[in-house]
Amino acid sequence: MLAAVRGSVHGFRNASDAPVKALCVFSPAGYENYFREVHEAIASGEAMTDERMAALRSNYASETV
Repeated sequence: MLAAVRGSVHGFRNASDAPVKALCVFSPAGYENYFREVHEAIASGEAMTDERMAALRSNYASETV
């Protein structure tokens, strides 16, 4: 269980070769659309460069630190 308070630095990675699932709950609603946009970009074959990820994050007042 993890709670990432708004504005806190946090991250996620799968450190194994096994598939992993995560259940994420966002409050208030809306930030989940960031993950939808990332999925759509990857599914369409778009390269996920640092610049593209930054552009997607900027839509949701989020940044990489």
